Order: sequence, then C-alpha cells, then structure tokens
Amino acid sequence: MNSEEGNHYLGIFFRYDNKRKIYKDKIISIINSTYNIFNWKRLSEKQIIAVWNMTYMV
Repeated sequence: MNSEEGNHYLGIFFRYDNKRKIYKDKIISIINSTYNIFNWKRLSEKQIIAVWNMTYMV
C-alpha cells in the first residue's frame, strides 16, 4: 500500500520526491560493504551455499 510519507522496502525508504540517484547510491553502498566483509572473511563451504541460496531465492 502506498503511503504519502513513503514506503519502506528491502531496507530502503522510498519517497515520492526522492531522486533515482539516492536509491542507486544506497544500493551501491550496501553492495560495497558486503563485498568488503566477504573480501576480509573467509567463508566456509556451508556459508557460501547459504549466501548463494539467500541471494538466488530473492
């Protein structure tokens, strides 16, 4: 349901007066922080499968 104040979807608050760049920057920052964590920490085989299944299902 659309609200006049905006809608919250997948961790991002969408408002009617926001520009596309705001959403693009937020998504890029989420991807970069996730990449930095995965680059720093070695994942086990089970963790890789779990991450793959979570991203593939969404």
